[in-house]
Amino acid sequence: MRGAQQREHEAKFEVNSSQFASLLSQTTALEGYTSRTTGVHSHLDTYLDSPAYDLLRHGVALRVRRNGAAYETGMKSIEAKRDGAIQDRMDVTTPLPEEAQPFDATTWPDAVKEQLHDYAVKLDEIHPILVVRQQRHKANLSTPDMHRELAEWSLDEVWISLDEDEHSRPAHFHELEIEMLAPKDNESAAPQDEGAFTELVSQVQNQYDLTPVYESKLVRGLDSAITQAHDNQLAISAEMELEAAGRLLLHRQLLQICLNEHGVRYSKKSGYVHDMRVAVRRALVALQLCRLAIFNNTLDPYQKELRRLGHALGTVRDLDVAIANLRTFGSSLPEDQRRALKKMRNTLKSRRRHARTELLELLDSKKHRKFIIEIGQFCTAPAQVQGDSIRHEVTPSQVRHTIPSMIQQAFESVRCYEVVFSDGNLPELATFHALRKQAKNLRYLLEFTEHLLGPDGQELIAQVQGLQEHLGELNDARIEEERLHKWAEKTKMDEALGGAIDARLTQSGKRIEELSAATPERLNAFVNANARRKLATALANL
Repeated sequence: MRGAQQREHEAKFEVNSSQFASLLSQTTALEGYTSRTTGVHSHLDTYLDSPAYDLLRHGVALRVRRNGAAYETGMKSIEAKRDGAIQDRMDVTTPLPEEAQPFDATTWPDAVKEQLHDYAVKLDEIHPILVVRQQRHKANLSTPDMHRELAEWSLDEVWISLDEDEHSRPAHFHELEIEMLAPKDNESAAPQDEGAFTELVSQVQNQYDLTPVYESKLVRGLDSAITQAHDNQLAISAEMELEAAGRLLLHRQLLQICLNEHGVRYSKKSGYVHDMRVAVRRALVALQLCRLAIFNNTLDPYQKELRRLGHALGTVRDLDVAIANLRTFGSSLPEDQRRALKKMRNTLKSRRRHARTELLELLDSKKHRKFIIEIGQFCTAPAQVQGDSIRHEVTPSQVRHTIPSMIQQAFESVRCYEVVFSDGNLPELATFHALRKQAKNLRYLLEFTEHLLGPDGQELIAQVQGLQEHLGELNDARIEEERLHKWAEKTKMDEALGGAIDARLTQSGKRIEELSAATPERLNAFVNANARRKLATALANL
């Protein structure tokens, strides 16, 4: 992460109400540690970003903290390196001079402006996005054999809201934060200090049976802010208007798209590309709900940009899968074939670098930035008011009146494929891929309403997920087989590579046959009479 000039080394734990009371009275009950209470501190933190969430999308949280009459800015990396419960992340704090306006970035010190410049954010667009109030019970911990204090213990009560309005309904939770104190004069911590801190964290976690928290307050706050922006609805309800439900679901997927972008940009882990792609697909299904309530072209630009983004992510993701599969396969080959296969992997890596460059160009484009702003505004806009009508007809507009038929229709779009397997013959592989897309659409609709469908709904989700993953493996094998055939034509003169390709084609061909042959039984298990009864029972809960 660029601009990482300072680090924080800490552990955070979830704390329920009873644990909070116990911890509050037992801060000195840790065997082998002495405690120096530093008091109860109240903090008011305002998180800021641009309308396009430029900082969030680069994995950075920007905070202005008020301590009495003084203000300071803080820039943190949203994700951290983990070692058990301990996290290490960028944390750059800069006091604001008295003449600076705390929420006008154009008046901030040059050092802060330079850090923000790294993320191509316009200073005059930065504005508050949520407020975090904390009451922190603090103490410093040390051991008898240390010449300085080891860590700060902070037992926090936290409220998160969209603004400072006292009448809002903020999210409320408790948290324990243990942060390693830096040595004086900004010296690096000695290895024995880090070992002592690890021991302390482990003892606290085990003694109080605590669960680590890895999400930053900004991420938890943004999730809470979505709830508050949608009439404090955590999830869709049966009585919710379909348009409002669609906007809420779309808003949650938009957050996931933004949260995964920094990993797509900076991380070598392929999971970010996968998760961002899934969020795009879910967002497209959420748009389907909105389309039933909004009968104009408002949604067309959003759908177009989501599909463009999904295609770019899909290209990178398919290459990730291909590279990983070849790496696994290559480990079982003779040395000469393994070296030859490495040439193919290197070519795929080159293609991935090119595909990733195109993806980043899309993410950096003015068009995409405009899309993030406009779809965010759509998600939080009031539902369209229907015109005053003197008609006596009532049209379906609530979740309970519309989504059951959508789920039923999506189920029918999966079940109809039983026809192509009825004569005992297997269709072309493209048909399996088409079935997979229908199964994926049904899965997302079921997952959107899982909390409303009861136990039968949960069983159906597990079944359709298994079917989708089965078909996904088949599709990955199909794509790889097509690629290998093209390679085989181009590399006839390379005996070692040709042998490696032939071996892989034999292996993938066998796997394709196995997966294809197993599909009819898997499909039947999902659409048989028993499954249909479960679906009917689940939909009756709506």
